[in-house]
Amino acid sequence: MTEPVETALPIEVVSHPNLAAALAAVQAVIPPLPKTTTAEVKNREGKFLYSYQYADLADVTPMILPLLGRNGLAFTARPTMHETFGFVLHYSLVHADSEQTIEGFYPLRDSDSPQAIGGAITYGRRYTLCAVTGLAPGGDDDDAAAATAEAAASPPQERPVPAANVPVAKTNWAVQILDANTIDELRAISKDVEAKEELGHRFNPRFVKHFTAMLAHYDLSEPPADVTVGKVLEVARDVMKARTLAGAEVVDTSEPVEGRVSDWDSREIPDDKASPPEDD
Repeated sequence: MTEPVETALPIEVVSHPNLAAALAAVQAVIPPLPKTTTAEVKNREGKFLYSYQYADLADVTPMILPLLGRNGLAFTARPTMHETFGFVLHYSLVHADSEQTIEGFYPLRDSDSPQAIGGAITYGRRYTLCAVTGLAPGGDDDDAAAATAEAAASPPQERPVPAANVPVAKTNWAVQILDANTIDELRAISKDVEAKEELGHRFNPRFVKHFTAMLAHYDLSEPPADVTVGKVLEVARDVMKARTLAGAEVVDTSEPVEGRVSDWDSREIPDDKASPPEDD
């Protein structure tokens, strides 16, 4: 005997005047999302470094997409080619009634491997979906523990001795740059540094923990020992610009980032009298 096929009941869509109101209604009822998938990270030699937990796309979409649909919102993400940024994921959150959108481009790395491309697209879909809806998987402490384990497992690197003629800043600028959330906040820090005439100073070694955390936050490689506060502020603004363009204003550390920014040699070191560079 053939069993009857279950049919989905129609979903009652709640009408909202605009996208902001619809998204606010979604965010008011988003339940906690646990991280149920475990990943292991190994070095190039295949040695285990650490493991971490994250919520994959299969966990995220059943949680958030029905809530979006009930409030007249739709999310799309498709790979495409951008004339400036190359291979990207074009994502959009659309409000059906007002046709208002939140959209952007998430950069995708080119690869000869279909598996690598598919993995990057899947990660980008999950990342942008969480970013535009405010969905935050629980267990952030796992990310912090993973980052700590990675640093502990990495072999210690001998840092070069800073040049004697580069003065040391008295202020803990690293923690302020670490805590900045917008380009405007970084610009305000630049003005403070300029006012104290420490643009051409190097970071105070007393605050090495904050300095290390700042580099990790902006995904920066180990800089020269005499790197100045002004130069780091310039690079940090470039990183934040790129993340804002990609719709990634909040850094996601649930998965390791391949490749790191390493462009310290391409920039001139500002002196104390130079004005902090303005953004375009």
